[in-house]
Amino acid sequence: MTHDDSAGLFGRPNEDELREAWRTARARHSAGAVKQLADFAIRLHELDLSTAPNAATPSHLFTDAMETLGSSPGRENIEQACRVASLTGRAQPHLAHLLVKHHTPDDLVIVFDDRATPGDITDLRACLVQELVIRAKQLPKPATAWTRSSPQWHRHPLSWLPLSLRPMETNIEELDFDVDTGGDAPCMRGGLVNPMFAFHPGVHVPSAKETTSPQTTRATASPTVLVKHEARTFEFAEPVGDIPHAFASLPLESLRGLDRTTIDTQEFNASVMRFFAGQGQLREPENCLSVVPTHLRDAWQLLYSASIQGTATRRPGEYSAFARLAVWRSLAGMTDTIGGTAFEVEAAAWQHQWFDIEITTDWFEERGFGIATLHPDRRRMAVLMATSSL
Repeated sequence: MTHDDSAGLFGRPNEDELREAWRTARARHSAGAVKQLADFAIRLHELDLSTAPNAATPSHLFTDAMETLGSSPGRENIEQACRVASLTGRAQPHLAHLLVKHHTPDDLVIVFDDRATPGDITDLRACLVQELVIRAKQLPKPATAWTRSSPQWHRHPLSWLPLSLRPMETNIEELDFDVDTGGDAPCMRGGLVNPMFAFHPGVHVPSAKETTSPQTTRATASPTVLVKHEARTFEFAEPVGDIPHAFASLPLESLRGLDRTTIDTQEFNASVMRFFAGQGQLREPENCLSVVPTHLRDAWQLLYSASIQGTATRRPGEYSAFARLAVWRSLAGMTDTIGGTAFEVEAAAWQHQWFDIEITTDWFEERGFGIATLHPDRRRMAVLMATSSL
C-alpha cells in the first residue's frame, strides 16, 4: 500500500495497513493537515466492507476520524467534518453531538452556511438544533432562521419537538454522555428498590380489556426497542381504586409467575432498611411486585436514560437528539395522544398519574424497569416494561 497527501489508502488494505494509515493521518492532522484526515475518512467509507479483511476496522476507524474532526478546535475541522458527513451520509447525529460538546454555538454558525458547507447535511443541522436545545444553549441566529424557513427542517422528525426544554426535562447533563464512556443505564436496575407490595384477598378489581394497537406499541416502546420489552394498554370496566391490585390483575407476560400470596411486607421492607444501613444481608423474595407513584420528571428521566444509553435502545449514532424524540414518542403512546402536537402530549402527561414498577419474575433478566400511567378517568392504563442482560 502507498500513501499520498489525499486519501492515504489504495487497493484492499489489510487491518495492519489500515491502522498504519490511521496513525499517519492522525499525526498529519495534528500538524495541520485537516483535509487529509477528512479524505482518509471518505476513503474508509468507500472501502467494500464485505470483502475487507476485517469488516469492523474501517467502520471503527471512520468513527475515530469523525470524532477527531468533530472534537478538534477550529473552523477547518468543522468544515471538513461537514464535508465528510455530506459525502458519506454517515454519522450526522454523532457529529452533531460532538460539535455541540466541543464547540460554542457561535463556532457552529458555519454549519448553517450553504456556501461553507454544501451538500445534504439536513440530519446534521436538525440534530445540532436539538443538541443545543438539550443543553439549554441559545441557538445561533442562522440556526433559528433555518428552523423558520427551511422545508427540510419542517419535514424532519426532530422538528416536532419543542425548541426549548420543558419543565419535566431535568438533569439531562447528568444523564447524557457518550456511548464510548460505557457504564450502566440508571434505568436498568436489579431487584426491588422500592417497598414491596402485598396482596390482600377480597380487594375489588374491575375487569380490563386490552386496547393495545401496533401504533401504540411502537410509540410507547420507542426508548426500549433494542431490548426485551412489553408495551401494552388496557381499559378497565370502571374507575380503578386500588392501583397495585389493578396492575397485578393485567395479563402481562412480565407478571407471569407473580406470587400473589400474602407476604409479610413489613418485615421485608424493614430488612431493606437494615441492609442499606449496613446491618445485615438482603434476602429478596422471588416473584414479587412493587408499584409506587412517581413524578412525571422522574419517569421522563428514566425513559431518557434508557434511550440515551446503548445498553437500552440507541442504535449507534443516534445520541441525544433522537433519544429525546424517543422519550416524547413514548409519552404520546402512554397518554393516548399519538398524532397530537408536542404541547398536547405534554399537557396530557401532566394530567396522568405515573407509577414506578419493579418486578422480580423470571421474565426479567439481570436488570430492568417498568412504568405505568393511569388516565385521569382512572380507567385507562398504559404499561412499559423493559429488561436487559448485563
